[in-house]
Amino acid sequence: MKSSRTKIVDCTIRDGGLVNNWDFSVEFVQNLYAGLNEAGVDYMEIGYKNSPKLLKGADQAGPWRFLNDDFLREVIPQKGKTKLSALVDIGRVDEEDILPREESLLDLIRVACYIKDVDKALELVQTFHNRGYETTINIMALSNVMEHELLEAFEMIKESVVDVVYIVDPTEVWIIKTSSTWSINSKRTYRTSVLASIRITTCSWHFRIRWWLPRMA
Repeated sequence: MKSSRTKIVDCTIRDGGLVNNWDFSVEFVQNLYAGLNEAGVDYMEIGYKNSPKLLKGADQAGPWRFLNDDFLREVIPQKGKTKLSALVDIGRVDEEDILPREESLLDLIRVACYIKDVDKALELVQTFHNRGYETTINIMALSNVMEHELLEAFEMIKESVVDVVYIVDPTEVWIIKTSSTWSINSKRTYRTSVLASIRITTCSWHFRIRWWLPRMA
Protein backbone atom coordinates (compact mmCIF):
# COMPACT_ATOMS: atom_id res chain seq x y z
CA MET A 1 0.00 0.00 0.00
CA LYS A 2 2.90 2.39 0.64
CA SER A 3 3.95 2.69 -2.97
CA SER A 4 4.77 5.77 -4.99
CA ARG A 5 3.05 4.22 -8.02
CA THR A 6 -0.51 5.25 -8.81
CA LYS A 7 -3.09 2.57 -7.96
CA ILE A 8 -5.98 1.93 -10.36
CA VAL A 9 -9.27 0.41 -9.19
CA ASP A 10 -11.66 -0.47 -12.02
CA CYS A 11 -15.29 -0.04 -10.91
CA THR A 12 -17.04 -1.11 -14.11
CA ILE A 13 -19.06 -3.97 -12.57
CA ARG A 14 -19.91 -2.50 -9.19
CA ASP A 15 -20.70 1.02 -10.41
CA GLY A 16 -22.07 -0.02 -13.79
CA GLY A 17 -24.59 -2.26 -12.06
CA LEU A 18 -26.47 0.84 -10.97
CA VAL A 19 -27.60 1.08 -14.60
CA ASN A 20 -28.50 -2.55 -15.37
CA ASN A 21 -29.24 -3.86 -11.85
CA TRP A 22 -25.96 -5.82 -11.94
CA ASP A 23 -27.17 -7.99 -14.80
CA PHE A 24 -23.70 -8.85 -16.16
CA SER A 25 -23.00 -12.30 -17.53
CA VAL A 26 -20.31 -14.44 -15.94
CA GLU A 27 -18.50 -14.50 -19.28
CA PHE A 28 -18.45 -10.69 -19.46
CA VAL A 29 -17.01 -10.41 -15.95
CA GLN A 30 -14.42 -13.10 -16.64
CA ASN A 31 -13.34 -11.39 -19.86
CA LEU A 32 -13.14 -8.03 -18.12
CA TYR A 33 -10.98 -9.47 -15.34
CA ALA A 34 -8.69 -11.12 -17.89
CA GLY A 35 -8.35 -7.83 -19.77
CA LEU A 36 -7.65 -5.82 -16.64
CA ASN A 37 -5.10 -8.36 -15.50
CA GLU A 38 -3.34 -8.25 -18.86
CA ALA A 39 -3.36 -4.45 -18.78
CA GLY A 40 -1.77 -4.39 -15.32
CA VAL A 41 -4.72 -2.77 -13.52
CA ASP A 42 -4.21 -3.07 -9.76
CA TYR A 43 -7.76 -3.81 -8.59
CA MET A 44 -11.09 -4.86 -10.07
CA GLU A 45 -14.14 -3.95 -8.00
CA ILE A 46 -16.27 -6.97 -8.80
CA GLY A 47 -19.39 -5.88 -6.89
CA TYR A 48 -20.99 -5.16 -3.54
CA LYS A 49 -20.59 -7.30 -0.40
CA ASN A 50 -23.77 -6.01 1.22
CA SER A 51 -26.26 -8.40 2.81
CA PRO A 52 -29.44 -9.32 0.88
CA LYS A 53 -31.14 -9.63 4.26
CA LEU A 54 -30.81 -5.88 4.78
CA LEU A 55 -32.07 -4.62 1.42
CA LYS A 56 -35.36 -4.86 -0.43
CA GLY A 57 -35.46 -6.27 -3.94
CA ALA A 58 -32.41 -8.46 -3.44
CA ASP A 59 -34.00 -11.29 -5.42
CA GLN A 60 -34.28 -9.04 -8.49
CA ALA A 61 -30.63 -7.97 -8.65
CA GLY A 62 -27.77 -9.72 -10.40
CA PRO A 63 -25.19 -11.69 -8.39
CA TRP A 64 -22.69 -8.84 -8.34
CA ARG A 65 -25.04 -6.85 -6.07
CA PHE A 66 -24.57 -9.32 -3.20
CA LEU A 67 -21.33 -11.19 -3.76
CA ASN A 68 -21.21 -14.78 -2.58
CA ASP A 69 -17.75 -16.19 -1.90
CA ASP A 70 -18.51 -19.64 -3.34
CA PHE A 71 -19.92 -18.06 -6.51
CA LEU A 72 -16.89 -15.78 -6.77
CA ARG A 73 -14.53 -18.75 -6.68
CA GLU A 74 -16.43 -20.28 -9.59
CA VAL A 75 -16.23 -17.05 -11.59
CA ILE A 76 -12.52 -16.45 -10.93
CA PRO A 77 -11.06 -19.95 -10.43
CA GLN A 78 -7.52 -18.62 -10.82
CA LYS A 79 -6.58 -15.09 -9.87
CA GLY A 80 -3.93 -13.16 -11.70
CA LYS A 81 -2.02 -10.16 -10.41
CA THR A 82 -5.11 -7.94 -10.44
CA LYS A 83 -6.62 -7.93 -6.96
CA LEU A 84 -10.34 -8.05 -6.25
CA SER A 85 -12.31 -5.39 -4.41
CA ALA A 86 -15.85 -5.08 -3.07
CA LEU A 87 -17.84 -2.17 -1.67
CA VAL A 88 -20.06 -2.20 1.43
CA ASP A 89 -22.47 0.43 2.74
CA ILE A 90 -23.07 1.41 6.33
CA GLY A 91 -26.30 -0.22 7.52
CA ARG A 92 -26.40 -2.63 4.57
CA VAL A 93 -23.63 -5.05 5.43
CA ASP A 94 -23.58 -7.88 7.96
CA GLU A 95 -19.96 -8.07 9.04
CA GLU A 96 -20.44 -11.76 9.80
CA ASP A 97 -20.82 -12.31 6.04
CA ILE A 98 -17.22 -11.17 5.51
CA LEU A 99 -14.85 -14.11 5.70
CA PRO A 100 -11.23 -13.75 6.80
CA ARG A 101 -9.12 -12.69 3.85
CA GLU A 102 -7.33 -16.02 3.61
CA GLU A 103 -10.71 -17.70 3.00
CA SER A 104 -11.90 -15.18 0.39
CA LEU A 105 -10.84 -14.10 -3.10
CA LEU A 106 -11.33 -10.47 -2.07
CA ASP A 107 -8.28 -8.37 -1.19
CA LEU A 108 -9.75 -4.91 -0.66
CA ILE A 109 -12.99 -3.86 1.05
CA ARG A 110 -14.18 -0.30 0.59
CA VAL A 111 -16.62 1.13 3.13
CA ALA A 112 -19.01 3.84 1.91
CA CYS A 113 -20.65 6.26 4.33
CA TYR A 114 -21.91 9.79 4.88
CA ILE A 115 -20.05 12.20 7.12
CA LYS A 116 -22.34 11.48 10.09
CA ASP A 117 -21.39 7.80 9.99
CA VAL A 118 -17.61 8.08 9.71
CA ASP A 119 -17.23 6.60 13.20
CA LYS A 120 -19.33 3.56 12.23
CA ALA A 121 -17.39 3.20 8.99
CA LEU A 122 -14.09 3.22 10.86
CA GLU A 123 -15.38 0.48 13.18
CA LEU A 124 -16.05 -1.66 10.11
CA VAL A 125 -12.66 -0.74 8.68
CA GLN A 126 -11.02 -1.95 11.88
CA THR A 127 -12.94 -5.22 11.71
CA PHE A 128 -11.98 -5.84 8.10
CA HIS A 129 -8.39 -4.79 8.77
CA ASN A 130 -8.24 -7.32 11.58
CA ARG A 131 -9.43 -9.97 9.13
CA GLY A 132 -6.52 -9.19 6.86
CA TYR A 133 -8.07 -6.94 4.20
CA GLU A 134 -6.81 -3.75 2.68
CA THR A 135 -9.38 -1.04 3.40
CA THR A 136 -10.69 2.32 2.26
CA ILE A 137 -13.35 4.66 3.55
CA ASN A 138 -15.44 6.52 0.97
CA ILE A 139 -17.22 9.63 2.24
CA MET A 140 -20.22 10.57 0.10
CA ALA A 141 -22.03 13.84 -0.58
CA LEU A 142 -19.59 16.32 0.94
CA SER A 143 -20.93 19.32 -0.98
CA ASN A 144 -23.06 20.57 1.90
CA VAL A 145 -20.91 19.41 4.81
CA MET A 146 -19.73 22.07 7.26
CA GLU A 147 -15.98 22.54 7.58
CA HIS A 148 -15.92 21.63 11.27
CA GLU A 149 -17.65 18.33 10.50
CA LEU A 150 -15.00 17.58 7.91
CA LEU A 151 -12.16 18.41 10.27
CA GLU A 152 -13.67 16.26 13.02
CA ALA A 153 -13.91 13.37 10.57
CA PHE A 154 -10.28 13.91 9.54
CA GLU A 155 -9.16 13.63 13.13
CA MET A 156 -10.92 10.28 13.54
CA ILE A 157 -9.58 9.01 10.23
CA LYS A 158 -6.04 10.13 11.03
CA GLU A 159 -6.00 7.86 14.08
CA SER A 160 -7.47 4.88 12.24
CA VAL A 161 -5.95 1.92 10.41
CA VAL A 162 -7.63 2.76 7.09
CA ASP A 163 -5.29 2.63 4.11
CA VAL A 164 -7.00 5.16 1.82
CA VAL A 165 -9.80 7.71 2.21
CA TYR A 166 -11.45 9.67 -0.56
CA ILE A 167 -14.77 11.19 -1.50
CA VAL A 168 -17.46 10.04 -3.90
CA ASP A 169 -18.90 13.50 -4.58
CA PRO A 170 -16.28 15.29 -6.71
CA THR A 171 -17.90 18.71 -6.75
CA GLU A 172 -15.99 20.25 -3.87
CA VAL A 173 -12.99 18.43 -2.43
CA TRP A 174 -10.75 15.44 -3.02
CA ILE A 175 -9.09 13.96 0.03
CA ILE A 176 -6.54 11.18 -0.09
CA LYS A 177 -4.75 9.68 2.88
CA THR A 178 -1.33 8.30 2.10
CA SER A 179 1.00 7.35 4.93
CA SER A 180 -0.85 9.67 7.36
CA THR A 181 -0.51 12.72 5.11
CA TRP A 182 -3.27 14.54 3.25
CA SER A 183 -3.55 15.92 -0.27
CA ILE A 184 -6.48 18.32 -0.66
CA ASN A 185 -7.67 19.96 -3.86
CA SER A 186 -10.73 22.12 -3.29
CA LYS A 187 -13.49 23.53 -5.49
CA ARG A 188 -12.83 21.68 -8.72
CA THR A 189 -15.84 20.42 -10.66
CA TYR A 190 -15.71 17.73 -13.34
CA ARG A 191 -18.30 15.79 -15.32
CA THR A 192 -18.11 12.20 -16.49
CA SER A 193 -16.45 12.39 -19.90
CA VAL A 194 -13.20 11.47 -21.56
CA LEU A 195 -11.98 15.08 -21.28
CA ALA A 196 -12.93 15.20 -17.60
CA SER A 197 -11.10 11.93 -16.99
CA ILE A 198 -7.95 13.34 -18.58
CA ARG A 199 -8.20 16.51 -16.48
CA ILE A 200 -8.81 14.59 -13.26
CA THR A 201 -5.94 12.22 -13.98
CA THR A 202 -3.58 15.11 -14.71
CA CYS A 203 -4.65 16.99 -11.59
CA SER A 204 -4.45 13.85 -9.47
CA TRP A 205 -0.89 13.29 -10.63
CA HIS A 206 -0.01 16.90 -9.86
CA PHE A 207 -1.34 16.56 -6.32
CA ARG A 208 0.41 13.18 -5.94
CA ILE A 209 -2.88 11.34 -5.47
CA ARG A 210 -2.02 7.67 -5.64
CA TRP A 211 -5.41 6.00 -6.13
CA TRP A 212 -7.60 6.41 -9.19
CA LEU A 213 -11.01 4.74 -9.70
CA PRO A 214 -12.21 4.72 -13.31
CA ARG A 215 -15.04 2.79 -14.90
CA MET A 216 -15.72 1.87 -18.50
CA ALA A 217 -18.55 4.03 -19.89
